[in-house]
Amino acid sequence: MNDTFCIAPWIYADFEKRDSKRIVRPCCSYGVLGKLSYDVNNLDDWEVSEKLGKIKTNLLTGVRDPGCNLCWRDEDLKNPSRREKYNDLWGHTPPHENKLTHFRLRTGNHCNLKCLMCQPRDSDKIAKEWDSMDLEYALTGREEFDWIGLAEIKQRIDDIKLLDMLGGEPLLSKPLLEFLRELVDMGRAPDIDLIFDTNGTVYTPRLAELLSEFKSVNFKISMEAVGAANDYIRYPSKFTKIVKNIDLYKQLPNSYVQFMPTFGILNVFTFPDLLTWGEQRGLPMAMFNYVHTHGYQDPVVLPMELKEQLLEKIHGRTWNYMGPIEAIKSICATPSDADLFQQFKDYISIRDMQRKQNILESLPYFEPYWS
Repeated sequence: MNDTFCIAPWIYADFEKRDSKRIVRPCCSYGVLGKLSYDVNNLDDWEVSEKLGKIKTNLLTGVRDPGCNLCWRDEDLKNPSRREKYNDLWGHTPPHENKLTHFRLRTGNHCNLKCLMCQPRDSDKIAKEWDSMDLEYALTGREEFDWIGLAEIKQRIDDIKLLDMLGGEPLLSKPLLEFLRELVDMGRAPDIDLIFDTNGTVYTPRLAELLSEFKSVNFKISMEAVGAANDYIRYPSKFTKIVKNIDLYKQLPNSYVQFMPTFGILNVFTFPDLLTWGEQRGLPMAMFNYVHTHGYQDPVVLPMELKEQLLEKIHGRTWNYMGPIEAIKSICATPSDADLFQQFKDYISIRDMQRKQNILESLPYFEPYWS
């Protein structure tokens, strides 16, 4: 099979809202980089659409489909891409049965955190903050639970092999948990794998009992840093609580726990420390994402002096997962942007004032540049 093939369009459907319109995509990375037009908003039409057919043809014939630019960028940077991950998990050739079996469902923006790289569409608590400051929403603003997507998945309930869920915080979603209980009651749970993009702050014995009924549960814990840096970036979480919950997740008989950071200006300097922590605890990385919604949070904005210090920090060291390290080297070789860095400082100053925090207490390496 050629080096552009991706199994996702054959088996996977992602429900998304883009420019206030509901769309179906072959995966959550499709169309992230660049403006693309969509005219399909339900699964039945998507399966027979010209758009999906074109994507499949491109990926089968060695053509880099433009909607997959995020994966092409990662692979050019020698970073593991979703395409490579999906192929390793689900197969490197088209399946014999042309049927959607893997579904990604959004549970809305209900969340208990206000992470600095997120937007109102990611957290209703951030939405309240933005409302109080009269800030305009970027992207699609608030997101409600995708009831249409849930209804379409229920119509294919006998075909489900995997449910991939994100929020907000999906483990706080009552409609989702009710649906999972339905699957248990119907006897379908032992045949279904679950994936949660979760912040790691939610655990109860009742939740653990429910999830243990499924074939497997992959907890992908969103983590950007360790200790006080985590507590600042993923406000108001507590790193000690997250670590405790990770240990509880790992005790489930069907669980697989990973960490999945978002790679941005706030945590790129401490990223090697997070890699070391993960290895010490035997916690693998699922993959890592870039902050791509705010240019001023892109890690390339970091001042060149800090980039030089970062290169010294990683020089001669090795980790089991070197993809992020190669990305750091590429970031450090890219020119900084003083205007965007000033926008970053302005953004953080507003957030610190609102939350009564001080970035320099948690991320002191910024101090020489914070005037």
